[in-house]
Amino acid sequence: SGVSIRSREFTGSGFITDLARSDRLKVESDDSSYKWGKLGAKLNGTIDTGYLIYVDCGYLHALEGYTYAEEWPEDISEIETYIV
Repeated sequence: SGVSIRSREFTGSGFITDLARSDRLKVESDDSSYKWGKLGAKLNGTIDTGYLIYVDCGYLHALEGYTYAEEWPEDISEIETYIV
């Protein structure tokens, strides 16, 4: 609630989602901009994936997900997250 997606692109091996700026996405101070990539997940018990989180001027700006060797699954029934 209160978060809007500006665009989403599927690449075959993942996706990138751009988010509209929202106070609900304020995660850092105004002078913080960075890319964080230590989040992983195993999808459907077998597909290893990684994620990049983009922060711009303190706001979560985009989320990128990708697989390491396989196509992104059309259906996801299970997600097991972990910190790399």
